[in-house]
Amino acid sequence: MFYLDVGTQVSPGSYNLSLNVSYSGNNAGKVYQLPFLVSTAATFEVNSVEVVSSALGGTVSSLYPGGVSGVVRVTLQNTGSTTSLTTVAQLLAGNEFGAQPTATSQTSVVAQDLMGTVAAGQGAVAVFYVDVDPSTPVGTYIATLSLVWTQGGTSRQFSQELPISLNVTQPPFTLPLGTITIGAYSLGTLYVPVLYVVVPILILVLVVLYFVFRRRHQRALRGRSEEMKPSGPTTSEHS
Repeated sequence: MFYLDVGTQVSPGSYNLSLNVSYSGNNAGKVYQLPFLVSTAATFEVNSVEVVSSALGGTVSSLYPGGVSGVVRVTLQNTGSTTSLTTVAQLLAGNEFGAQPTATSQTSVVAQDLMGTVAAGQGAVAVFYVDVDPSTPVGTYIATLSLVWTQGGTSRQFSQELPISLNVTQPPFTLPLGTITIGAYSLGTLYVPVLYVVVPILILVLVVLYFVFRRRHQRALRGRSEEMKPSGPTTSEHS
């Protein structure tokens, strides 16, 4: 029994393979020609990657450290000529996205989605719920989309891996106040909503302005009262 790996660049069709058989005890041998059939297989491409935020109520461009779970929608297309069956998509990433790396790999399954049947030429969407660790620095991270499926006429499993980019940015309408550390362990950057900073400042400014205008108003009232006071008793001369 022989196990053969067929490269993705090999076109479907019938091929002849040479099998060299030699006999022990002498130099005799024989060459056999074996027919080898390469069948068509489904092939996937990534059309787009979107992040949907339930907190912001729409599509955004990035995930946020320590925020509410982001919904990553990966739109795929089967560009092959064969329908894929029981198609399962898995998102592989590092511990920045809640994965638990093993001793042999720095990535593991973060989430998975069952896409089912994807016909040739058809598009499909894989949906993943992703958490970002609060200590994750902002930047672009490369994750792996692993696809596993079967095809009609065989029980063999087919697989394909595709890289996708995940952007992590500072949460919107927030200000970074600094990094929280406990000993040698970093808990990440603390982000505070802008309103938590702006509103107290506005209140302080309004209080200061109130007392400034009040003081000026009191000075103006005192000035007017001084002007309205009589200058003193008047005396008349009698001859």
